Formats: sequence, structure tokens, C-alpha cells
Amino acid sequence: MGRYPRIPFDDAIVVLAGVLDSATRTLVEELHELGAIVWLGTDDVAHAAAIADELGPGVFVHEVDLASSQSWEGFRGRVLDVHDRIDAAVLNPPVPAPRSFLEDTGDAGDVGADEMVRIVTLGLRAMARAMARSGRGHVVALAPVSGISLAPGQAASGAGAAGILAMCRSVRLELRAAGVSVTALLAASGPEDVAHAVLRSWEARPAQMVVPRYMRAWALVQRLLPDPLVIAIARRWSVAQPQGALV
Repeated sequence: MGRYPRIPFDDAIVVLAGVLDSATRTLVEELHELGAIVWLGTDDVAHAAAIADELGPGVFVHEVDLASSQSWEGFRGRVLDVHDRIDAAVLNPPVPAPRSFLEDTGDAGDVGADEMVRIVTLGLRAMARAMARSGRGHVVALAPVSGISLAPGQAASGAGAAGILAMCRSVRLELRAAGVSVTALLAASGPEDVAHAVLRSWEARPAQMVVPRYMRAWALVQRLLPDPLVIAIARRWSVAQPQGALV
């Protein structure tokens, strides 16, 4: 097929699911102003309800266990029961905090790369199934820019972001014929920049976006520089290694 089917903002049913941070809050406000109907799917229902109450009609809330495929399917079913379609989805997984690789215990309660990828996988699959049936749709998966430009302490977030990027590229090829686009948005920028990038992706439908844009160039430079120079630069952001972990 040629270009993806157009999705007008003022007639869109949009799912915004995962972590409700400042970037997603800004995006909800902008989509609401454009006339879109927004569904917030999250395990932080109190926060989502406060946003919906503030913005008024056109913003709905549904509680989702982000690690459960059944919960994602229930969320999709609820949106389809009310509106009969899903036009776009923005998926925002939790991101591991920067920490020493050696100190990281990998405990079940800690956010890791596997949780990032799993949440985006479940959300993408659930929403894309509805979009493919209707013949159009757009999914944006948010991830940290550490997926292409690493620094010490970002092993977990970088691995998760790289996994999300790879998955989005593959699924994008699978869904092309169904009229559904998938964009991986790697961000290390302020909330307004991230929200505006999501809206730009709606028109261009790129496979990948990076904000701020210069981080894409810096990632390329990192791959071209000799290793001693990369190490010297990285020392400026070094994470101290705990003595107890050096065994």
C-alpha cells in the first residue's frame, strides 16, 4: 500500500497507556484541545481520574494491570464497546532509574528491561489487533534515548529501549499492509518536546524519532569514535561502583 490512511485529530479515539508522567500529561491536554477522545489506561487510577476531572468530557479512565495480557484485552474491549474503534495508541512503560550494573539486584520489585519490553509488547498487540481490523491506526511506543546512546548506569534502561525499538521496527513491517503504523520515540527531552514529537509522528508516521534531534547525531558519533575516547567521555557520567559488589 502507499501512504497510511489519514487519522484526523478531531475525530480520533486515542489510547494513552502506561506511566502517567509530565510528558503524557502534556500530551493528554494537547489531544483534548485538538478534539480527540482520550482513554487513560494505567495502574495509577487516582492520578488518571484527577486528570480526567480537570479536563472534563472526552477523557476516560480504565484501570490496567500493565503486566497482564488479559487486562490489556479487557481495556481494549472496553474502549471498543463505547466507541467501536481505536485510532491511535501511545504506550509509555516504566523506566529503570540509573544505577550501578553491579549493584543492581534484579529483584522482582525492581523495574527492569524485561518489564519495559513486556508492557509495550502487550499494549502494542492489544491495540494493533483492533486497528488492523478497522484498516487504520497509529501506535507510538515511548522509550529513553539510552536505547541508542548509552552512558554508565543505563544498562537496564538502554537494553529495554533497544528491545522496544527492535520490536517496533519488526511489527511495523508486519502491520504495513493492514494500514497500521508503529513509531518508536526515543526521548531525553522535556514534556512539551515529547508531546509535540508524538503529534508530528501522527502525520509523518516514521519508524523512529529521537528528541532532542541532536541525540541521534551524538549516538552516531559514539559509534565512530575510538574506544579510548568514548571511555574518557563516559567517565564524566560514571556511576560509582559499590565496594560490596566487587567480589
